[in-house]
Amino acid sequence: MQSKTKPIFAFGSKSHGNTLMWVDEFRWLMSFWYIEKIRPKGIPMGGHIESLEWQGDLDKGDCLMLDSGAYTALKQNTPIWIWEYIDFIKLYKKHFWPIVVLDVIGSPVFSEVNWRLMQHYLPEVEIMPVYHSGEPYSHLQRYIDQGTKYVGIAPYSSMSNEKSIQMFLENVWEQTDITSIDMHGFGYLNLTNLHRFRMTTADSTTWVMAAAHGRLVLPPELGGQTITYSDHPKRRGTPNDLSTILTIPGKRDIYEDYIKQVIDYRKLTAGFSKEGKPTTNRKKVKTTRAMEIEDLSQTAFRAAFNAASVAFWFDTGYSDYKFQDEVYTEEHLFWDEPEEDDYFYRYYPERIEPILEEAIRMKRTYSGYPDCMADFLTNKGWEDEMYTYQRAQSQWDGL
Repeated sequence: MQSKTKPIFAFGSKSHGNTLMWVDEFRWLMSFWYIEKIRPKGIPMGGHIESLEWQGDLDKGDCLMLDSGAYTALKQNTPIWIWEYIDFIKLYKKHFWPIVVLDVIGSPVFSEVNWRLMQHYLPEVEIMPVYHSGEPYSHLQRYIDQGTKYVGIAPYSSMSNEKSIQMFLENVWEQTDITSIDMHGFGYLNLTNLHRFRMTTADSTTWVMAAAHGRLVLPPELGGQTITYSDHPKRRGTPNDLSTILTIPGKRDIYEDYIKQVIDYRKLTAGFSKEGKPTTNRKKVKTTRAMEIEDLSQTAFRAAFNAASVAFWFDTGYSDYKFQDEVYTEEHLFWDEPEEDDYFYRYYPERIEPILEEAIRMKRTYSGYPDCMADFLTNKGWEDEMYTYQRAQSQWDGL
């Protein structure tokens, strides 16, 4: 049965974009953080967008998702200024859909403030809010009640494993009206759960990260990401290496058949530079030939195969997993009814409007980088909100 979820391929380097173009895949997630990172010196914000090679066609069904890059910025300890993100979208919104809010990881209050700010300044753009694991379910329900048609679900936390993610998704399904809108799964490509919880889209860097570590991306029944295939001497000959599997009667035909189906599905070719080095960069390719199984020992070709494998897996419904059209009613993993965070439940609704109004006023009134939101919270007597403000501060310093 074909999955109803569309995969989106997240990437963070020019080589990743080259690989996706090599396999004719134009369902991508690009981040504002990354776009700004590769902007040449002396070029104004977004001025290099038109010259980027990797541009799909939204009218032809391509999906070019724009994320803020908040998670990467948090890890890199670099700010993303919400006003720059808004200005960028105003100029280049025609290139992207859907467009994701500048969320504040760890602060549902300021995540909604940013979502409302972006709606205020971008009334013609549908902005996707993001709901993170660990936040109160009332936060997600507020987005639904305010009319969002497409919400991002971020199921991972520092303590996540597959069972806890499934519990989280079941609780989201049970505790909110999520079934009435479209959903995007951030960084999550579990085919069974994506279908079970009816995700509209989902993104991941699995295809390229697995390739970098010598692994293939295969359907769960063929080992998932546990199968390696590289020239590394420590991997060759191990039980989970493809070189070993292809010597086992019965398994060889199964794996060869799947790999050949993927290669044929996207008509994959192996490209080589004038020096004879494997490459998927069209500018450097001098010779090509049909891709063969042995080529997957090369990182560039392994990444191309992994991207095509994910597309084949989702688009054709290859997986033997038995999908169900209804959420399971037996042997469910629901937690006991979760207790709402008392602080959030009591104060969030009444504080969000004043903070939003102050942000809009500050945008109109101030220039430079004054730290005035902290003063506003202090003057209101909302010192308990300072923690969430500090989490958001790098995004507000551009006021």
